[in-house]
Amino acid sequence: MTTQKLDLKIHGMHCGSCEVLIEQRFKHVHGVTRVKVDYASGKAEVHYQKEPRLEELQNAIKGDGYSLSPWEEKDKAASSASTHTAKDYLEIG
Repeated sequence: MTTQKLDLKIHGMHCGSCEVLIEQRFKHVHGVTRVKVDYASGKAEVHYQKEPRLEELQNAIKGDGYSLSPWEEKDKAASSASTHTAKDYLEIG
């Protein structure tokens, strides 16, 4: 059986640990075979044999404070621009 890919926009991520947590949660959803999450772009690539319902994926991460939406090409353009503010850098320092 061949796998297919679903691209999602993940809202609420702020670090590499977020990536790992979401990947773990999505891997437990029935039909999902592989997951790659990138917090910098906010993108999740979900590979599956049986397409999961968006509701199932949302339920897997909502308890951790994340939400999702379908990935759109406008998200690609927005992710290439820096979304960090001066406040973000002050908090890091």
